[in-house]
Amino acid sequence: MTQGTEIKIFEDRKIRTTWDKISEEWYLSVKDENATASEKGGMEIVCYCSNVSKETILEAIKNGAKNLQDIRDMTSACTIGKCKEFNPKKRCCSPYINKILEKNVVKSNY
Repeated sequence: MTQGTEIKIFEDRKIRTTWDKISEEWYLSVKDENATASEKGGMEIVCYCSNVSKETILEAIKNGAKNLQDIRDMTSACTIGKCKEFNPKKRCCSPYINKILEKNVVKSNY
C-alpha cells in the first residue's frame, strides 16, 4: 500500500488521499484545490478535511447550531484533524467556524 498524500481520480473527480501512519487508515477528501469557485459550485470551503462549505455551516446555524460542538455534530466539520494535510492554509478551521458563529448566532440576554 502506498503511503503519503496523493491526488487520484475517482468518478471524474479529484480526491486527495492521505495515509495516517499512526492509525494505519486512509483519509479521503473530495476536493479539487485548483478548481475555481464556479467549478466548486460557488461554495466556499471552510473545513477541507470533511469538505464542509460555509453554506453548510450557515444551514446548521439556521437549524439550531449555537457553538462549535453543535457544528461538529451537525456537519462533521472540524472532526478529522488533518488540517495540515488538507487545508491549503495549513491551519485548523475552528477559528473560522467560530467567526461564522459569532456573526450569525443570535445571543439572548437571558
